[in-house]
Amino acid sequence: MSSAQLTIAVDAPTFARYQSAWRHLGNPRTLPVTVLTAVDGFGIPSTLTATGVEILSAIGRACTRPDDPTAPAAAFAILKYSESIADSPELALAEDLIDLDSHKKTVVSDEFGCGMALLMAERYLATPRLMDVESGISQGSLATDHPRSRRPDYFGETAEATPRVLILEAKGTQSGLPYAKKQVESGCGQLPMVNLSGAWAGRPAVRTVVSTSLARVDEASNTTILVGDPEPANEKVNYELREDLVRAVSRAHYGRLATLTGDRDLLVRTERRARILGVPMVPHRFGEREFLGVVIAITGPQGVLMAFAGVDSSMREPYSVHPAYVPKGDAAFKPTTQIDVASAGRPVAALSNDGFLLWLSGG
Repeated sequence: MSSAQLTIAVDAPTFARYQSAWRHLGNPRTLPVTVLTAVDGFGIPSTLTATGVEILSAIGRACTRPDDPTAPAAAFAILKYSESIADSPELALAEDLIDLDSHKKTVVSDEFGCGMALLMAERYLATPRLMDVESGISQGSLATDHPRSRRPDYFGETAEATPRVLILEAKGTQSGLPYAKKQVESGCGQLPMVNLSGAWAGRPAVRTVVSTSLARVDEASNTTILVGDPEPANEKVNYELREDLVRAVSRAHYGRLATLTGDRDLLVRTERRARILGVPMVPHRFGEREFLGVVIAITGPQGVLMAFAGVDSSMREPYSVHPAYVPKGDAAFKPTTQIDVASAGRPVAALSNDGFLLWLSGG
């Protein structure tokens, strides 16, 4: 990311399209939740309500992988679905997504599925942070011989009185409810095979599959979340945890947020790399809390749309401090730019329990 603010100049029709989308992203969407098999220890409500901004935040936080924070692609991921969410009291995809080819539809379905699974974990499964399995393996926190296609998507630790390991599989589809039910059945076949070994051996676990059946706004059906809890299985495959569970989950979770916001300092700490290039973060105050992150500005003849994505300054430190990897001297950067809100109008925001803020203005 070459600067702390990314500016995109567009023509009047493109600006109007973005502005129209942003105006309804602060509105709540209500989704029905169908529990196919009860999840042990959790009474899951029959609906989930989230604003469009909260859904964008969840997709970005769930689907980004720890990578190069200097690349703008991660920041764009925050907003790439801003026009895909229809203006509707339910969560519905925009009508023009019907023209996507099957591969692109699969990507949309997978990423919305992961975002909705993260929201379900945060709100209904008492799990505020998740370690995506591939990041855990690449960071050296986790090891398994299980084929990639059979691995669960996420692990987490519940915030219950007696914490359990959440083993979570996320699914998504645009092929209707019957296919979503098959996805839950398939996921329920994967999760019982997971055997926790190493640092989490003997820990109690809860296994959950969350599948999101997505519908377009022009369809008669509604987007629906399906949930399942699998039966035990005899066949087991080891998943060896090689460091403390809380630390492993936090490293992976905040590594994703660091990439999403271009936060080099946080990524250095979570990834344990000696040096990563980067630029000063943008500070932004929301209520009484201070955040560091990135600004995306979309400019057009009609004005400016602005988005800020960042992490609470007080929450960047406790989960990821590795002094040997903290940049020293010239390598350490400090915030130097203030967010410009002169053209702001009707800002909307989503602040999640992990300290991530997505703030949109100018709609």
